[in-house]
Amino acid sequence: MGAVIVEDDPVSGSDTHQVTGNATTPAGSVSYAGTATYPYDGSMTEQLSDFVTIGGAPVATVDSRSTLRAGHDATTGAPPFNPPATPALTPVPSSFVFVATVGTGAPADDAGSSFVTVGGKAMLLDGDGSDTCGDERGSGNSSVTSTGQSFVTVAE
Repeated sequence: MGAVIVEDDPVSGSDTHQVTGNATTPAGSVSYAGTATYPYDGSMTEQLSDFVTIGGAPVATVDSRSTLRAGHDATTGAPPFNPPATPALTPVPSSFVFVATVGTGAPADDAGSSFVTVGGKAMLLDGDGSDTCGDERGSGNSSVTSTGQSFVTVAE
């Protein structure tokens, strides 16, 4: 049995960004180009149901999307994005400037209720996987957690 996901429920896990930039290290300037893995801290915010709400909050379906929470924006280079978490730069840079490719999170291919739908789209349930920022479709590298409501559940 899983609680139904609604607007602003958290999505957390990891995501991968294409990163290019220069780091200042004690040994001098180091260029970096490649991918880096970061924590994902987002919430369900986009393409929610405009037909079904629970406790006044729109429900999320497999067409819904998550976005990064305020203050967790890779394009600013702000922590935890400075320096890349993986792979680590050695020695550790004293400063790092980069440009990252950032996207939205989408429910994984196997997410959603097999029993309850809204407008023909499966409702998202607590613990469903999400493919976030730059990761291949189907990775399920993040997941959504029901915190916005606890009184509507679906028995699968």
